[in-house]
Amino acid sequence: MKISLNWLSEYLDVAPIRADLKGVLAKLTMRGLEVESIQDLSKGFDKVVVALLETRDRHPNADRLSVCKVNNGKEVLQIVCGAQNMKAGDKVALSMIGAHLPNGLKIEKGKIRDVESFGMLCSEVELGIAEASEGILILPKDAVVGTPLGPFLGRDDITFELNVTANRGDALSHIGVAQELASILGQKLKMPSITVTESGGNTADKIKVTLANPSDAPDLCMQYHGRYIEGVKVKESPDWLKKRLMAIGLRPKNNIVDITNFVLMEWGQPLHAFDYTQIKGAQIQVRLAKKGEKMPLLDGTAVELDSSDLVIADAERPVALAGVMGGGNSEVTEKTTSILLEAAQFQPATVRKTARRHQKHSDSSHRFERQVNARAVRSAMDRASKLIVELGGGKAFKGTVSKYSPLGERLAKGELSVIEMSIRSANKFLGTMLSQSQAVECLKLAGFDSEVSGDRFRVTVPSYRPDVERPEDLFEEILRVWGYDKVEARVPRMDFLPEPANTSDLRSRLIEKIKLGLAEQGFNEAVNFAFTSKASNEFWGGDEKKLAVE
Repeated sequence: MKISLNWLSEYLDVAPIRADLKGVLAKLTMRGLEVESIQDLSKGFDKVVVALLETRDRHPNADRLSVCKVNNGKEVLQIVCGAQNMKAGDKVALSMIGAHLPNGLKIEKGKIRDVESFGMLCSEVELGIAEASEGILILPKDAVVGTPLGPFLGRDDITFELNVTANRGDALSHIGVAQELASILGQKLKMPSITVTESGGNTADKIKVTLANPSDAPDLCMQYHGRYIEGVKVKESPDWLKKRLMAIGLRPKNNIVDITNFVLMEWGQPLHAFDYTQIKGAQIQVRLAKKGEKMPLLDGTAVELDSSDLVIADAERPVALAGVMGGGNSEVTEKTTSILLEAAQFQPATVRKTARRHQKHSDSSHRFERQVNARAVRSAMDRASKLIVELGGGKAFKGTVSKYSPLGERLAKGELSVIEMSIRSANKFLGTMLSQSQAVECLKLAGFDSEVSGDRFRVTVPSYRPDVERPEDLFEEILRVWGYDKVEARVPRMDFLPEPANTSDLRSRLIEKIKLGLAEQGFNEAVNFAFTSKASNEFWGGDEKKLAVE
């Protein structure tokens, strides 16, 4: 999971992180979220600026090259360029002499086919912001000539890559990581606004949703929410949104798709926007696929479905592979004017099997496989709805169409797990000597509320931590906050005495004489823990003569 420091600043004060970046991230690693790498995105942009392409003429000695006059705000430079996608009047990315680009290229004064060139016009690949490009980067018309390109592209940022273990699905989002950092820094998390301005009619009048969960697997889809939004204009996203996505390696597409990706990386909740006009019969059925059904996917491929695949279907055909990828037959395009926004919670196992069967691992399946926060599914959809109204000019119809399985309803509407534990058992398990108040404070910092009665705790597990299921999991949470480095290394006690020598047995007397003789020669005797007992060895069918060590 790649995290942007600028993005984190929306939820907490990042000044202490900037002041001691490696120190704070080391503490994050000690909390169990291993920081694998840190990247300063501004590196390589020192001498890269916004420039105006004033003229473009044919190179006198090469048909496929152009000689360009480029204004960098201070002077007009001559640049020889091989790209074909620019024209006079375009705003372009100019690397001046002395620049050392993110891809490792150093810019020097050169001569190409006898024509001098004083810099280079850059593509997205050379700037390290894309893996492929069709020519040089053409900047928006509002880009200011002469200004540094790094901040304009959102490269005045620091990102770090986290190795998130399979049990920590909550850390696959900026809010989740911000929550952990807020705990480390002693700050309170600032949550984004999710209040949706509703207008127009009712969503329930525009779409019907059915959960067709089989009786032997009633929780394949635990909850499904849909909201109808009318009058949207699909267009390029604003700069702030594009910067957020590009900083973590996502390529902007359009405002609607970008919003769903933004909320995915903000909340850790996958969303999908359908072109409403492509939903046949104004119906959504969450059902198992019919063996042999086929559907196109957003990545341009098509899959043949199995009867164990969960799909989102309309009245006629599947329109999405549930939890994995949307369908190419209902995607949002520039012609889209009304959308159905989807948010759901699927059983992790069924998403995992489907993704592996079709070899379609996605950002969505990665999160569904690790469980999403049941109580945040609707909140994430409201967040996206709010942004679509603001950035897409649409009208969010009143309410949502929401369906739940029995378990999904309990989880989404407030049922939280409560685990009992004692400070004595925690200390015995961890090898610590924490007081009750210290343990309560550690749990509080980790996001867990506790009720104390004598020696025992009743700990409420927050909905974003479904991996915490037993007292031992709570012990780990206490130790994560307390600090693994504070646990003293101790040699285990060995409360036993050697058996007295059997002097009546010739073999025993001989062994004792040998041991005594060796001791007199300076040898020491070591008595180690047994790997297993004789009874256990016999129970599992071990051959004592071959396996036992004496």
